[in-house]
Amino acid sequence: MPENWNFVEWELYLDLKTQLYIRASSVSRDNCLDKIFPANAEQPSSRLTQYLERRDVLSNNDPNTLSSKYPCKMFMSNIFDYIFNLSEKFDLPIIILETKEALSSQLEYSPESSQIITQDQNIENDYGTPPIDQSDGSLRTNTTDDHEVTVQSADIDLEDFTSMDPLIGSSSNVINNKNTPKLKSVETVDRQSSIITNPGSPEVQQDEEVIVVSETRKSPSKKRKSSAPRQGGWTQRELNFLIKGMEKYGTSWAKIERKYGNPGGPLSRRTQMNMKDKARTELDRRLRDGLPPGVFSQVSAHAKTASKRARITPQEENEENE
Repeated sequence: MPENWNFVEWELYLDLKTQLYIRASSVSRDNCLDKIFPANAEQPSSRLTQYLERRDVLSNNDPNTLSSKYPCKMFMSNIFDYIFNLSEKFDLPIIILETKEALSSQLEYSPESSQIITQDQNIENDYGTPPIDQSDGSLRTNTTDDHEVTVQSADIDLEDFTSMDPLIGSSSNVINNKNTPKLKSVETVDRQSSIITNPGSPEVQQDEEVIVVSETRKSPSKKRKSSAPRQGGWTQRELNFLIKGMEKYGTSWAKIERKYGNPGGPLSRRTQMNMKDKARTELDRRLRDGLPPGVFSQVSAHAKTASKRARITPQEENEENE
C-alpha cells in the first residue's frame, strides 16, 4: 500500500478487501483469509495496527455476521462519495472572454453594408431585357430598425391597385413578358387597369401582357394536378378489371373509375371514355370472332335504350305516362 494514502483512501482499501473476503468465504473459507489478508503483508507502520485488528475480526466471525457488520451498500456509498469529492478538485474548462468578444466583433451587423439600392438602370435583369426607364419616378427611402433601403417607384393608379399587395406597387420591377419563362413568383396583371407607365418610358404593345415580379412575396399559385399519361394499349390485367367492374356496376363508368381508377389502381391510366370505347371494341371483336359477348353485351343494350329514348316524341312520352 502506498505511504501517501489519506485516511479515507485507507478505509476504502480495508472495506474493499473485507468485501472480497466476505464474498470468497461464502464459497470456501480455506486459505481465504491468508490470500486476502496475509499476516506478513507489507503495510505502512502507521496503519499496521488497524490492519491486524481488521484481520482478527474477520477470522473470528461468521461470514453472515460480517455481512451485516460491513454492508456492501455502505461501502458503495462511500466509494461514490469519494469519487464526487475527488472530482471537485479539478477545475472545469472556462471559456476565454477575449476569444468570445473577438468572435462577436467579427459577427457584428454593419448598417452601411446592408443598404440596398434598386435604381440601377444600366444592368440588365435575369431575363436579358433592360428594365423600363423610371428616371421621372419618385425616389423613396424606407428606414427600418437595422438598415436603410432606397427604392424607386413608378406612378400607379392606387384605385385600381387596391386588390393587390401595396408592397408590390412600391418595390417591383416592371418587365416585358416577351420570351419570358413563367415563374411561381410572377403575377400577371392587366396593363390598362393596374399599371400606368411614365410618359418617358417606352410604350408596351397592346397585344402583349405585362407581368409584375414581386420582390416581397410569392403570389399564391394554384397547384396544377399532373395527370399521368393515359395512353397505350390495354393490358390483360386492365381488361380483367374492366370485366370485373362491369359485372359489379354494369355500364356505370364513373363507379368503375372510382373503384379501380385511383392513383396506383389497375385502371389508373384509363378514363371513363377509354373504358366505354374499350367495351365497345371488345364487343365488336367478340361478335366478329363468333365468341360470346359476355358482360360487354350491356354496352349494346345500353346503346339501344339510349337510342330508343332519343326517338320518343313528347306526345308519345305523355301517352306512355298515362
